[in-house]
Amino acid sequence: MSSRIRETELAAFKQGLKEFYGADIYHSYFDPLMVGPCNETCATLVAKNRYAADRISSSYGDDVHAIWCERVWPVECLEVKEEYGVPSYIRPVPDRRAAALMAPARGLQAAVSVPISHMEAVTAPDEMDAAPVENLNGTVNPDQTLVNFCVNETNRMAMMAVERLVDGSGAQVTYIYGNNGYGKSHLLNAACTEYDARFPGRRIMFLTYESLVADVSDAVVSNSVKELRAHLDHTDLLVFDDVQLLRGRKRTQEELACLIERFQRRGKPVLVAGTMSPEELNETGIAPRLSHRLGGGASVRIGHPDATLRLQIATRWAKTFRERMGTEVSERHLNFIARRCDVSVREFQGVLEYFELAIMAREPGQEMTDDWVRTALGEKLAKQVVRTTLEDIFVYTAHTFGVTSAEMRSTSRRRALVRTRQAFCLAARKLTDESLKAIGGMIGRDHTTVMHSVSQAEIFAASDKDFGQKINKIFENFGS
Repeated sequence: MSSRIRETELAAFKQGLKEFYGADIYHSYFDPLMVGPCNETCATLVAKNRYAADRISSSYGDDVHAIWCERVWPVECLEVKEEYGVPSYIRPVPDRRAAALMAPARGLQAAVSVPISHMEAVTAPDEMDAAPVENLNGTVNPDQTLVNFCVNETNRMAMMAVERLVDGSGAQVTYIYGNNGYGKSHLLNAACTEYDARFPGRRIMFLTYESLVADVSDAVVSNSVKELRAHLDHTDLLVFDDVQLLRGRKRTQEELACLIERFQRRGKPVLVAGTMSPEELNETGIAPRLSHRLGGGASVRIGHPDATLRLQIATRWAKTFRERMGTEVSERHLNFIARRCDVSVREFQGVLEYFELAIMAREPGQEMTDDWVRTALGEKLAKQVVRTTLEDIFVYTAHTFGVTSAEMRSTSRRRALVRTRQAFCLAARKLTDESLKAIGGMIGRDHTTVMHSVSQAEIFAASDKDFGQKINKIFENFGS
């Protein structure tokens, strides 16, 4: 609260609101009001959420302004915004009472804050410029874009679904589901930022569990559900996160289902994320009407990040770290971290942040050796259950020997490729319990070829220094 506003003045202002509007409306909208920055000519009220801010400014604006002038001090404008919000634009509301109290008064200026994190990014009126992309604030992280979303087989379909939704060629309803920390929120943030950049001036509604529940509850209490629905209709892209949290919220589920249906009738895109498939949502308490809407569009699962994806993330982090701090992290250590830390994307990013702190806290002159890396990450690695797969060994062996996966599976008999296949067979045989047939299937060979490759690799590991070093590197990387 501003130091210029005394508790007695705020109490007098609220008492005036209660006397004028009555107890029911007062407790629905005005009781939680706080005072924001104030000066000689303009004051700011902070509402509990977007819907309350919009309701106050559009339905009660001029009278609220007049009561402020009566009970506190005369101001030319009064702004109403959502807590932590940034006003999107100032919309004048005709003044009736304030003019009689204060000649210079111009009525309530409703700076309705609707940050995209809560309900809606409000665009400017026709005569004003549209809100720029940097106005996407709150839960929308501008650093999470489609460009910096690391993609491989575990999440490629989810990425493509979002790209198609943004460019208008995808399904009207896109539902992305998967465990927490797999990258769903990144895609939702990226979709909002990309859509805003491609279609400036269009409205984006980013709903969260908390915001939707709060707005529906407020609307029910104040008997203004129809007004809420009408307000929500004025948007072009609907995004909702954590739909599984709506279990037990029957009225809120109903409103979200209705909203999705209205978007579908208007041909507008909807993007939703959750931790369960539509079928699982239905089985665990989400109304069939809502789960069927999600299952009727592009329903795409985002999978557990494998070692290849984690290596992409680690490589990108290392590049940024080098640019910021001038410190190089070797590819060998990135591979080690990526394969030993079998966690979600979010947890893996936490491991990298921890490793960054460890690097910066090193003793002066301390080299980043293999032993140092293992010690620095000892606490993180101790919690990991290492699950070495054939795919992990295959990808890492190809990378170590400088060939591609396609080349390893080809029919070429070039010496370098033969040696790489032999190294893979030996490593797979030693590091996993997979059958000879399964190992051979990775390179398109039968089990007899695998047996021969293993024996040959053991000979070369002892007689060829370069080959032996690469084999040791593979074993060390997988903790053997």
